[in-house]
Amino acid sequence: MSRVNVYKTYYDDLDDYTDSETTEVLAGWFDPTKAEVFEQDKRWDGNNMVGVITGSQWIDEYLYRTKGGRWVLNHDAHRYRGGPDTYQFLTDAQAKDWLLRSECNDDAVERFFGEIEEEHGPGRPGIGEQVCFTIPADDLAEIDAIAGRDGLARSATLRNAVSSYIAIREHHS
Repeated sequence: MSRVNVYKTYYDDLDDYTDSETTEVLAGWFDPTKAEVFEQDKRWDGNNMVGVITGSQWIDEYLYRTKGGRWVLNHDAHRYRGGPDTYQFLTDAQAKDWLLRSECNDDAVERFFGEIEEEHGPGRPGIGEQVCFTIPADDLAEIDAIAGRDGLARSATLRNAVSSYIAIREHHS
């Protein structure tokens, strides 16, 4: 068994971490040989291959899914001047965020968290349900003329016409 201890770090002064004394408490452990591991993608930055999450050629991050279903983040900086190799437990939301940012684990996101939402552009949010119907060419030309005089789009003019019609019908009921 290859046991890795996971510690929780507590800071004495939450306002100033630089001068703060820390206390590490054992939060648990896991066996990485029995866990599923996920890596971050790497990309060429013009000089080196760097991790998409760490932005470094020397520091790596790995996410483990333990046999017991817990998420463990490994921040591995040992190649950077003998830096620390740390482990911390993550929540499901933090793990999902990491997997999405890693840019190469979409299958794991779908397996553990469900379908990935479709990408949305910067456009306006929808106003309502889209309705399609046919309008005679003469009426459509008149609608476009009204829209042009009012400085509105055709769709806005049609929405206003429907709203006016509903208001008149409700007033007469």
